[in-house]
Order: sequence, then structure tokens, then C-alpha cells
Amino acid sequence: MAVNVDELIARLETDGDEDPLAALLAGAEAQDPRMRLVRAVVERRRRHAAQTEASDADHATQLSSADPARLGQAVSDACAELTQLRVRSQRLASALGACPACWGEDERCRTCRGEGRPGAVAPDVALFRDLVAPAVSRLARSADPDPLRARADVARAARPHGPGDGDGDGRKERSEP
Repeated sequence: MAVNVDELIARLETDGDEDPLAALLAGAEAQDPRMRLVRAVVERRRRHAAQTEASDADHATQLSSADPARLGQAVSDACAELTQLRVRSQRLASALGACPACWGEDERCRTCRGEGRPGAVAPDVALFRDLVAPAVSRLARSADPDPLRARADVARAARPHGPGDGDGDGRKERSEP
């Protein structure tokens, strides 16, 4: 059975109850039995997505029916956690000489205009000693002869690729000092 793509597109555009992907996979399965595995994976992902969606809906229902005092406490807890995380981020940014507002990731930042990546300004020596030096010491004691190079290559490879810049982080390439 040959798969008629135009027919499947027409079915999709009619917004009927029939699932065009299921029809496509069924047609492809008739030509290649390995497509059965693809169909099984797709169905498994759909079931998982449906379960997650149902769980999220249940959670939203619970929140909307919760008493106002519990909701107020949940909001208060979330705000306290956010404040704590902001303080921690700002302390680490200062230790690394980065913009505490955006770490150099926002060209519209009022503080640095996107130029505040780590090392952009002199680090706070006391915070560097407290927060960064222990990790640097541990790297220096590692068995890897060049631990920073290996880690930087892995981190660069793991970054999602953004449009236009070639290094994958979506920002302009900056030369090293």
C-alpha cells in the first residue's frame, strides 16, 4: 500500500477525528515492518504526554480549589525561594566578574548591554575565594592533565545551537583576551 501524502495532508486540514500520523505510520508499516517500532514509540510518547497533561490539569484544579491561606503561603514560599536564588546568582556573578542582572546574556540589559559575561569586570576577590577557588583547587588536583580544556569542549558541544553565530549559543562570538 503506497502512502498518499496529499491525501494525508487533506485529512489533516479537515481537522477530523482521524489521526493522520497514525494513518501515515500504518501505511508505512505495510511497506516496512520496522515502522511498527516507530509507531510504538510515538504511541508511548502520546500516552505519556496525555498523562502529564492530566496531572497538570489535576494540579491546577487542586490549586484553584485550595484555601486562600495555603495559596498565599505557596506564593510567599516561591517568592522567598526566588529571592534566595537571585542573591546566590548575584554573589556568584560578582565572584566571576559578570553582570549580576543578566550574566552578559541580554543585549537589552540596562547594566551591561549584553557585555557582562564572566570576566567582563574585576571579580570580587573575597567572593571568588569563597565560591570559586575551592572548585578550581579541586580541578587542579584532578588526574586530568588539562581539566579546563576537556570540560570546555564538552560544554561547548552540549550547548543548543542558536541562529547565526557558529558557536551554538545564539550570541555574537567574542575573542578571548
